[in-house]
Amino acid sequence: MRKKNDIPKKSAKKKKLQVFYVVKNVPRHQSCSREMLKLMKRLQGSTNFMMNKAPFARLIQEIMQACSQEKRITVEALEALQAIAETYLTNLVIDANACAAHAKRVSIQPVDIKLVGTLTGVIDPGFNFR
Repeated sequence: MRKKNDIPKKSAKKKKLQVFYVVKNVPRHQSCSREMLKLMKRLQGSTNFMMNKAPFARLIQEIMQACSQEKRITVEALEALQAIAETYLTNLVIDANACAAHAKRVSIQPVDIKLVGTLTGVIDPGFNFR
């Protein structure tokens, strides 16, 4: 215990505490376009299919059963069909995006897909999506 008249020694004086603040690099909120560009680069670099194999295989089986009963398909043929279907859908969306850009819009609408289908001859002009 200290007495009232006791003078503290130099070493016993309180030292000022030095406080260091650590600044972490907080990730910034990326804009939507940056995230989309990142996703596009990642997807373009991958060789995987965008659609799942099982639902696509069920769709193909359903179409084949509607045509005739006892038909089978190999895995390689199924993968080839899936690659062709994905390529077609990708090109359809690219063309629909060009139609939307021509109309000064950013979002693709069913009208754009219908226009692309009509111009390519895949969809009849009187076809309705709804």
